[in-house]
Amino acid sequence: MKKRIIIGLILVSLFLLISCTSQTETAKVIEKKEVAKVEATEKEVVEKKEVAKVEATEKVKDTVDNDVVSKLLTKSKDIKNYAFLYGGPETSNLFKDTFYCLGSDCSKLVIKIYAGESYNVDDYYDKAFVSNDEAVGCCLDRVRCRSGKLDNLGKRFDVEKKSLFIPKTPVEWISFFSDMDAELVGKSTFNNRVVEDYTFNDGEFTYRIKFDERFGVPHVIEKLNGELKIEKYQFNDLLFNNWNNDFFEMPC
Repeated sequence: MKKRIIIGLILVSLFLLISCTSQTETAKVIEKKEVAKVEATEKEVVEKKEVAKVEATEKVKDTVDNDVVSKLLTKSKDIKNYAFLYGGPETSNLFKDTFYCLGSDCSKLVIKIYAGESYNVDDYYDKAFVSNDEAVGCCLDRVRCRSGKLDNLGKRFDVEKKSLFIPKTPVEWISFFSDMDAELVGKSTFNNRVVEDYTFNDGEFTYRIKFDERFGVPHVIEKLNGELKIEKYQFNDLLFNNWNNDFFEMPC
């Protein structure tokens, strides 16, 4: 009888031991699953935070870049009229014609044609007046417009606008950089004017530019591929708000 009781106790003990072991293993498995679940959740939260951080950084970056161009365009709105000489790839970097713009949008344009060695011929004119798609040439220089018996002084010539060389204006250049990354390098002087030095990058080329501190337009634009300078666009003798509106009306 005693043996049966002892055997029974042993069996009960074994059952309880196996049951506890099973519960412990089950608890460990559940615990591991819970830990893995928490770790996965934490990882997801971290990843979302990183993505949000990157998106926020990119948003701020875009805002900064747009603010640079917006600031320059705002400055250019103070331009009532301005004049410049242009030298670039199209002119073999020579400064010839002088351009006079009415308003920052250059709604009317006067071009003083570079005289060079040209003298009076039948169709000679020394100034072109451009408005929208219309262009007119006027001969206004007494020395150049009169020669012997030929007198073209005050004469009007119909001109095809496409026959005139009209460069991208300084104000038009500002908008060209709207979608590029911008970095302010510092300040300097150029042609006796204070300028802000910026670099812009479009992912392929870098542009080094000197913007007029007061009116926001570029004086010099250098296009680089790495450290190699590819092209240069320059506006010399920039003058602002020196003329009245009558200057832009055709006198012939």
